[in-house]
Amino acid sequence: MMHEEFLQKTGKVIELLASEILLLHVGDRLPVISDWVERYNLSRGTVQNAIQVLRQKEAIVTKSRGHLGTFLIDIDYQKLQHFALRGPLRGSMPLPYSKLYEGLASGLYDTFMQVDLSLSLAYVRGAKDRIHQVLEGLYHFSIVSGLAADFAIKSGAPLEILFNFGSKTYLSGHVILFAHPHKALQAGMRVAIDMSSYDQSYLTQALVRDLDVELIPMGAHQIINNLLHNKIDAGVWNYDQVLMHQYPLAYQFIDNPLTDRATQAVLVGFQRNFVINTILKRTINQEHVLAVQHEVVYDLRVPKY
Repeated sequence: MMHEEFLQKTGKVIELLASEILLLHVGDRLPVISDWVERYNLSRGTVQNAIQVLRQKEAIVTKSRGHLGTFLIDIDYQKLQHFALRGPLRGSMPLPYSKLYEGLASGLYDTFMQVDLSLSLAYVRGAKDRIHQVLEGLYHFSIVSGLAADFAIKSGAPLEILFNFGSKTYLSGHVILFAHPHKALQAGMRVAIDMSSYDQSYLTQALVRDLDVELIPMGAHQIINNLLHNKIDAGVWNYDQVLMHQYPLAYQFIDNPLTDRATQAVLVGFQRNFVINTILKRTINQEHVLAVQHEVVYDLRVPKY
């Protein structure tokens, strides 16, 4: 029993030290053992054992320079990540109902697989919910639009944009759809609004700002069905979905200065989660993710997520 407790405690200390060393670079001085002893209220022997494990597993190579301290002369970040992470990295993104989303999910899984790290992706509707879950620690990161990330950060959310995958990587554009026989917005209409979506709610409010309309709250995924059954007259939705399903609905493209920002997929993390953000920055190959997304979109690769 005591042996098991010792191993469990040593494992937690290895995780702590690996997390700190992940933020260092070759040539940096390793913190002195007494620093870790005081910071985490550990025994000197426990810290020494943990460092020795990292050395034996070749996660780090160190060299003592006498009174100057011990320096890192080689770091295997991949091995350190395995020690620092208890379980897979956890991310979230929209439900993969479009080729662009399928491509993003496939690209993320593929880039993690290349470095032998586990990834668990959850598919969650609504950027507000996904961002909140990152801030609560449920997920390490989330894929949202650049526009959603900007609004959240502007409102004070401690988020960091770790990657911007560029225009038309999140969606190709937004349109305003109309129930038959309407073809343009006008006063008196019933217009859908999804308050869980920064993009949909902002674009909707911008479009109807000077019109006396009735805003009908609903999830964005319910808009099409409500339009087809004439329960609403108009709603902002994803153009990719319109192209894919060829709905018998009139639509107009939305001309707004921020529409391009809404097409950009960005990966956000909790601003103060330095270790996880460092792992993400070192692990994710943006060019590879985009290459996989391109292949999925143009049917050159079967999506895998």
